[in-house]
Amino acid sequence: MSEPLVPDYPEGEAPRTLQDFFTIAWRWANLPEFRRCVRYNTTSGIKQCCYRSEDGRNACLIGAAIPDSRYSDNLENTFALRTEVMMALGIAFDAESDQGLRFLGDLQRCHDSAIDARTVRANLRKFAGEHGLGFPRAA
Repeated sequence: MSEPLVPDYPEGEAPRTLQDFFTIAWRWANLPEFRRCVRYNTTSGIKQCCYRSEDGRNACLIGAAIPDSRYSDNLENTFALRTEVMMALGIAFDAESDQGLRFLGDLQRCHDSAIDARTVRANLRKFAGEHGLGFPRAA
């Protein structure tokens, strides 16, 4: 059995704050093997962003915070603000607030609007400044 892409969080260690979710996204985007996570959409005929790659070996910035045990292929083609995605994330901060909703949408756009991994990281730097977030130390 292979290692999970995103294991379950140990008790009490699930992301709880905006900073926690940013830290996960920043670390994910700075892995040496990071690449944008896209799938080919057979209906539209184009590649589009996704939470997990078809082979299950890659994730987008939001998908990197969804443990394998909570991920379902039914989440694909669903915007991050949908209840299903928030439940999969195990949202513990006040996602219903304007700040929480805007944050998740903006975080997803850091990935979805990028053309490559370098642009994702540049988008995240700008995002951190706009939201007053700190950059994590190397793990």
